[in-house]
Amino acid sequence: MNLKFNEGDIVLVKKQNTLENNDIGVVLIDNSDATVKKYKRENDIVLLEPMSTDTNNTTQIYNIKNTNIQILGKVIHYQGNI
Repeated sequence: MNLKFNEGDIVLVKKQNTLENNDIGVVLIDNSDATVKKYKRENDIVLLEPMSTDTNNTTQIYNIKNTNIQILGKVIHYQGNI
């Protein structure tokens, strides 16, 4: 997620279980993989968008009828290396 956060940055996350579209949040997928991504939801479809220049990181698309998506919190502040 190098357009926003880099290794060694400090990220402050407010614990909450909802996000608005375009919020950056911590999301748990199927109780096993947590990720920090830009969140968007349209009906039953959740899109988790990476903010990275790495072309291996692509938008993840989930149908909440088939995948357990749990919002753990919202990124409210971050501080990069000085």
